[in-house]
Order: sequence, then structure tokens, then C-alpha cells
Amino acid sequence: MVIIKTKKEIGLIREGGKILAGILDRLVREVEPGTTTGQLEELACSLMAKAGGRPAFKGYGAGQGARPFPTALCTSVNDQVVHTPAFPARRLEEGDIIGIDIGIEYKGYYTDMAATVP
Repeated sequence: MVIIKTKKEIGLIREGGKILAGILDRLVREVEPGTTTGQLEELACSLMAKAGGRPAFKGYGAGQGARPFPTALCTSVNDQVVHTPAFPARRLEEGDIIGIDIGIEYKGYYTDMAATVP
């Protein structure tokens, strides 16, 4: 079933999307050799909280005994499978390619986007 959004709901989704785009842009600019995926995670969580949102992925799947997703970001480096958690000690090296996938819940609505950074 498709639920048609009101203009107000579409506006809230657009607002959340603009916030998330700014956060993703900031994360992309932080990618360089020596940066850890944990540092990117901390920055993402901080920026989302400052904007009045919360990480959409962190804790996802916690129902019925399932192990919840542990991080706000999915940070897939090189040949890692999509949706790899942002492990704190994973340090980026020269030549790495990282996929950053991020989602935010903002005022009751979800927005998700990703970028690949060489």
C-alpha cells in the first residue's frame, strides 16, 4: 500500500534530507589516510544530534532477540560487503575506497543517502 504524504510531511522529509546531505558532505571531506571509521561515526552522531535528529541505522533490528546494528554509519572499505559497521579501529589507508551510507530520523521521518569516496 502506498501512503501519499501531505505537503507538510514532504517538507519535513525535504528538511531532513538537506540536513543529512550537509552531514554526508562533511563526512566525505574528513576522509583521508589515517582517519578511522570510528572517527567518522563519532562525527556523524554528533552532527545528527546537533541538528535534532538521530541515527536511523544504529540499533536497527533489535526486535525478537536479533542483534541490533551497532553503528550510525555503514562504512564499506574496498572489498567489504555493503552495510559494514563503522568499526572504531578501522584506519583508512592511501588508495582505499570507502562507501559511506548514512540515515537519519528527523521529526518522525527517515532519509538515507550514500557516497563512495576514493
